[in-house]
This record gives sequence, structure tokens and C-alpha cells, in this order.
Amino acid sequence: MTISEIKNKIIQEDIAFVLSEHKKLHSLYALKKEIRYERVRDTSFLTESVAEHVYGMHCLCDYFFSLDERLASADVAKIHTMIQYHDIDEVKTGDIPNYLKDVDPNSEFTAAKEVILGLPEVMQETIATAMAEYHAQETIEAKFVKALDKVEPAFQCYDEEMKPVLQVNKISLAKGMKGKPKYLAEFPVIEHFNNVIGSQMELEGYFVAG
Repeated sequence: MTISEIKNKIIQEDIAFVLSEHKKLHSLYALKKEIRYERVRDTSFLTESVAEHVYGMHCLCDYFFSLDERLASADVAKIHTMIQYHDIDEVKTGDIPNYLKDVDPNSEFTAAKEVILGLPEVMQETIATAMAEYHAQETIEAKFVKALDKVEPAFQCYDEEMKPVLQVNKISLAKGMKGKPKYLAEFPVIEHFNNVIGSQMELEGYFVAG
């Protein structure tokens, strides 16, 4: 199947195809649960670190990048740098779920700059430049990374082990979609994935009513 044919099947909302692609991509998420040093994570309630979210974004980047012709001339190395450090502010602030987030983006950027200043000097300029571009949201690379950040939770959460987490946190479909549409609209393929997975999760009882 050509890239164009794959893109068309997604855009045309071939639900079975989108879910099949999700399943293939989600196979990479097995590494999020593979614990190192011969230790075992408590699996009675699935958890995810920010770093594991970043890993998921790197995986999704390699898939969605090839399905958007506008990215043909984009700097993929810069995209991966933005992905790697886009949540660096959370070293200071911790993770705040999107549905609870009511934070001035400038405060997040300020926290990111503080973290960067504590890093080895040889890393600072590259990361600071990437984070300034990501924060500005003006380039196709920055917008693509933001869209990946918004869709990655759909891949993480459409997993039977995540259903209890969504239930305990009282996540409705509306909460799960909060803040996403304006960032996904520019990337129809990513947007369709998010909408199809969200609808399927609702059908399968992942979300609470409301």
C-alpha cells in the first residue's frame, strides 16, 4: 500500500484500518512496561512516567511524519529534539493532567528555562533554541510536535489496563478532548486517529458519563 493510499484510508475514516494501525503502533508501547534491572513494577494500577510519554511521541513521530507531505522539507532532527525536551518544565512543576491544567504557558516556559540553566553548558543552547521554537508555535515542526503531544495519550489510554485509571480519575470524553482540537485541526491524519480512537474508547466504556 502506498503512502497516499494509507493516508486516504485514514482520512476517509476507515475505522477498522485506523484501529489496525493503532494496534501495530501500540505494540511498541510494550517497552513502556518492560522494567529494567530485573525489577517488577506494580501492575495492579497502570502508571506512566513523563519519559514514557516522550518515548511514545518519538514512536508516533516516525509514523505520522511520513504521512504529511508538508513535512517533507521539515527538520526531523529538530522535531525529535523538541519531542525529547517539550515537557522539561515538569522537572520542576510535576505533571498536571491536561483536563486540570489552567496554567499560563509562559510560566511553563519560564520553568523550562530554569531547568535548562541547570544542565551541562554544552546542552543548553540546543535545548533552549528548540524549546523557544516549540513555545512560539509558529513553525510546522513546532506545530507537529504539539499535535503529537495531544494525540499520544489516545495511544497510551486505549489499553485495557488504562481503563481503571480513567474511571478512577473520572475522565469523560469531553475531559479527554480538552485543549486538543485547535492543535489537531492542522493535521487531518492525526486528528482522525484521535477522533476514531476516542469514539472507540467511548463505545467500549473507557470514559465516565459527562
